[in-house]
Amino acid sequence: TIDIKSNSNGLENSNGKIQIETLKVKRGNLQMNNTSPLLADVKDVILNINSFQIKGDNTTIQAQSKPPHGKISNILLSGTVDMSLLSFLTPFLQEIRGLLSISTQIKLSPHTFELLGSAFVDQGYVKLKEFPHPLEQMKADVLFNLDKILVNTFDGQLAGGRFHADGNIQVLGFKDFPTRLNVRLEDTTIKVPDGVSSRGSGNGTITGSWFPFMFAGSYDVTEGLMDRSFQNQEIGEVRRSAFLPRLIMRETFDPITFNIVTNIVGPYRVKNSMIDSEVTGSLVISGSPSKPILMGEVRPKAGGKIFFRDVPFDISSGYVRFENPQEINPTLAGSARAKIKSTEYETVEETGTKDTERKSREYALTKEYDINFLLSG
Repeated sequence: TIDIKSNSNGLENSNGKIQIETLKVKRGNLQMNNTSPLLADVKDVILNINSFQIKGDNTTIQAQSKPPHGKISNILLSGTVDMSLLSFLTPFLQEIRGLLSISTQIKLSPHTFELLGSAFVDQGYVKLKEFPHPLEQMKADVLFNLDKILVNTFDGQLAGGRFHADGNIQVLGFKDFPTRLNVRLEDTTIKVPDGVSSRGSGNGTITGSWFPFMFAGSYDVTEGLMDRSFQNQEIGEVRRSAFLPRLIMRETFDPITFNIVTNIVGPYRVKNSMIDSEVTGSLVISGSPSKPILMGEVRPKAGGKIFFRDVPFDISSGYVRFENPQEINPTLAGSARAKIKSTEYETVEETGTKDTERKSREYALTKEYDINFLLSG
């Protein structure tokens, strides 16, 4: 209950009390709740915290009042929270875990509200929906006030390698959070899209003011494998009726989009039912975790194999070009050569003094075939 009264039309000289009997958050087997009623009183507009303590699994939060400065209330909020209990704030994440430690100073008056604090994350784990790689062993060091969030460090393990980030987020208003985070990936093996594995390192930035934010940058591939089929790979999207409830419509929500230029600087093999060859070139991964898009061109190395009716041909030159934003089904073009062995038969009649005899002779022949190919999905 909140019971605050003032003799004037505003909050000046207001008096009263605030009492919250029960405050509880539960997720699975984890929960946090107040150990006693949360109590505060207001006297001559000064807010004084009498009792504020929340406890739970890996969680302790408390608030206490400090001596006021004139008509300005001074409150210190601090503690540690199991981030699993905060998952209701991040519905776009498949999972979030870890320990969040906060220390915040709050100053209140009828005309001002000031916030200054710090936050630390340890043993963090974050998993985006549709993205195969979680961010593990996450650590973060953050400073914040009402206008800005400064990310000093944001590190963790990602896709078998390391993830580093720093930067800032401005707080300008509702859905207006201009963001710039500088990102470094080190020795990661990214498996996006499905059937495409790329190991390497790169740099990028996360920018935007609201969801979806954009992750753009470059990635040097030191080794990789593309073993997905080039047939029937339409990305496809089920169109939802505009009359469905908004909650259902948001099931396809992606918090981030990509625009990553990959440069192949090491051995990279394309291997499926149509082609088996190392390649060079550059590809762009764009789209979102739920709908990744592959664009660009790679060139098979001479001596690689392309298959026609299960017959391997040695590639002389060519390219594999991804140019359709609706499907990962590239165009293959080039020239190739194959030596094909065949068997021929010949019947010979030999005439003797008494009878004529027929004999069959078998010849093994090897022929070379040169082809130019153009295969488009």
